Amino acid sequence: MEEAKQNLEDKINLSHDFDYLLILDFEATCSNDEKLSVQEIIEFPIVILDLQKNAILSECFHTYVKPTYHPILTKFCTELTHITQEQVDKGVILEQAIQQVDEFLNKMGIIDKKFAFVCCGNFDLGQCLRLETKFKKINYPKYYKSYINIKKQFPKEWYTESIIKWDKPPGMVAMLKAINLELEGTHHSGIDDSKNIARIAQYMIKHNIIWTKKMLSLVQEDKVKVKITKKEKKLLKQNEQKDNMETTNIE
Repeated sequence: MEEAKQNLEDKINLSHDFDYLLILDFEATCSNDEKLSVQEIIEFPIVILDLQKNAILSECFHTYVKPTYHPILTKFCTELTHITQEQVDKGVILEQAIQQVDEFLNKMGIIDKKFAFVCCGNFDLGQCLRLETKFKKINYPKYYKSYINIKKQFPKEWYTESIIKWDKPPGMVAMLKAINLELEGTHHSGIDDSKNIARIAQYMIKHNIIWTKKMLSLVQEDKVKVKITKKEKKLLKQNEQKDNMETTNIE
């Protein structure tokens, strides 16, 4: 393993194709005893890695998102993510979160730079955001339509045999273990996982991994067919009425 790392360090230090990596790891509604019509994003974090300085910026984007089709979190979801009902109830709806990200990237001066999203797998942008926006008929910026799956770019030779047996296929925790980094924060906290993934990307840069456009995966467009149950329709109607009442009170 050490020899493999040294070989990587000996590679010519080419330039990255991007100025920034935007590390994103959603948390979404989930259940262990029923199939949800759509998994809705409930935590939307973005951590920024400056590739030229190989530095993780202290300022990041983070918001909780209020689900509208499955507004009540399951016990399983809360136990897994540690996200409470109160946090999502006080959160913004997905359209607002998407708008806030755009405003944040503008404020940070990143929107006009070269950047790429980095996710740990295909779920976040390949499935979750794509399916929820399709389901709710929400338009979103085209910069979400491609991303880098860090699992594919992490050198396989860095894994020991014991790690592969322990976590197959290897995920974020296994990657941290492979490079002798401790997991910081809470696993399945979107913001903590994003920061840990950023640390992995930072380590990869130190060992001459070059981030290029060839690494990008494109988000596949498709038709989403979903069925809403009577229970879900009732919950949605109740939630919409509640939102309307809150809006009226504010006015």
